[in-house]
Amino acid sequence: MLAQKMALSYGSRIVVQFFQILTTIIIARIVGPSVLGTVAYGLAFGSLFKMIAELGVGTAHMKLLSEGRDAKACLGTYARIKVSLIGTYFVFAMGAFFVQKYLFKYKFESREFQYVIIVSIFILTIEYFWTIPKVTFAAYTEQAKQDIPNLIYQVLYQILRLTVVLLGYRALAMAFSNLTAVVIVTFLYFYLFKNYQIGKFDRQLAKLYFSMSVPIVIMMLAQSLVYQSDIVLLQFLTNSEQVGYYTAGFRIGGYVKLIGQSVGILFFPIFSKAISENNLGLINEKIGKFERFSVSFILPLVLVTSIGSDFIIKLLLGKKYLPSIPILSIINLTMFIYVLFIPYGNILSGKGLFKLLAKIYSFQLFSFVGIAYFLVAPKMLNLGSVGIACSLLLANIILGAMFFYFAKANFRELKLFPSGSKFLYGCIAGLSGYLIYIYFVHSMLGKFILLALFVILYWGIAYLFSIINKDDWKMVFDVLNLKKMNKYIKSEITLKNKSTDKK
Repeated sequence: MLAQKMALSYGSRIVVQFFQILTTIIIARIVGPSVLGTVAYGLAFGSLFKMIAELGVGTAHMKLLSEGRDAKACLGTYARIKVSLIGTYFVFAMGAFFVQKYLFKYKFESREFQYVIIVSIFILTIEYFWTIPKVTFAAYTEQAKQDIPNLIYQVLYQILRLTVVLLGYRALAMAFSNLTAVVIVTFLYFYLFKNYQIGKFDRQLAKLYFSMSVPIVIMMLAQSLVYQSDIVLLQFLTNSEQVGYYTAGFRIGGYVKLIGQSVGILFFPIFSKAISENNLGLINEKIGKFERFSVSFILPLVLVTSIGSDFIIKLLLGKKYLPSIPILSIINLTMFIYVLFIPYGNILSGKGLFKLLAKIYSFQLFSFVGIAYFLVAPKMLNLGSVGIACSLLLANIILGAMFFYFAKANFRELKLFPSGSKFLYGCIAGLSGYLIYIYFVHSMLGKFILLALFVILYWGIAYLFSIINKDDWKMVFDVLNLKKMNKYIKSEITLKNKSTDKK
């Protein structure tokens, strides 16, 4: 059922991304980049303190459950720790806002800008309560219970925020529409969680959680800052308009990152269990299949989006978003690199090498900030939103190289990048397509035809020269098998008292 779990995870995220892109296009045309930037900044500000709400205990909880620890005791301890941490997060995030406003006398762009930040903190506070059931579901690789509520939330939020914008409201109303959707879906998450037995607080188990969480906190803090500080840093060095351009390009091009999120959630408990059983063959098998699928079928879509970024931006967002064109191209490639490397990071976390991962992510963070300042700061290269996108690309390349090195250093039998030849073919095909697109095609119709032909030729030539074979296509059809998917979802949603079964 792993294929169905991954298909559901990524498929639901693709549906979400589609709705996000569709509504973002409409909203961006109506309200402009400044409003988009305001909403994005509010969530980014609140997310800067997310490590307080997590403190690494979620990862520790997932690892302990996947290793077969007593579920009732773990849930009783984890839930109480989590509630305390979320309360602390709320106090700290609100305190940081008021200190910035009243103590440091920071001049926000508008009163509405401030209200958006406050509402965003409430949104994130409620969302963090979701992690109690979600992390438990993830530990047992119960993907349907994670993805279906999230799908409902995202669709509901996109409908609500589009409605308020069409009615003439702006950033604050969009934030409140998000809050409304979060509150509604909270009930669904805990409905699906109702059959899990929550035991009493175990002090010794709590000590184990926190002893594991110390390096995880550093790791998560660094990781969070890389993917949240991009907007905050860009706002600090430039303005909300640049943030709006960056957000628009990221929203359209960031769909590839969803695969990495799906893979990370699925592979961590699987690899943790496999490592505890000394089953490295299973790890090589899963990584090999995932890389084959990604390079054979995801990469050509990434290349098309990057090559035709000008066509996509002009068609979807209009001429006022022309600065988002290079951002879309760069972010696509950035997220694909992240996807390829994330399983090797899961190998390290599955073995419990959280101290090593803390060092790796910290190095990535410092690299990102240094590169970003050099590329974005007005006194340096002053590249604005393009500079922050390039910084993220370079930071992910650095991260991936470290994952490769340390995964191989700890697992000598690990097969690194088994689909390297397929990837090389993709690079050559992408470069060829880009040169033809830039120098020989100029009309919008011609660009559309070339982009469509690129995908067909990519798969056709690859099949002709056995770069992509029948087994690869069979894997795709298996992933898309609706009967198997329906059977999996029904079996998981109707399963009761999973925590009791796992004792």
